[in-house]
Amino acid sequence: IFIGSTLSEKAVAGALSYSTSKHAVAGLMRATTQDLFGKGIHTILLCPGFTDTPMLRRHVGNNAEVLSSIASGNSYNRLVEPEEIAELVLM
Repeated sequence: IFIGSTLSEKAVAGALSYSTSKHAVAGLMRATTQDLFGKGIHTILLCPGFTDTPMLRRHVGNNAEVLSSIASGNSYNRLVEPEEIAELVLM
């Protein structure tokens, strides 16, 4: 199980290192998929939306209006909680 990001497939200004690392995770997952083909082992790249983490809050601040705007880009119009990602990984 690989943890990516919405930035695993795109890039945004001001996130060079983060975007590069998440693109690398996507490439690693694709290469691993090819290496494991036919062995009954599957890979997955989990790409959650914007997640309520200290890193996000450091990057954008604790401004409720900014956080709400960012959250509106997620499917349920809210930030993803880290525990939700953990639950998917543990399934």
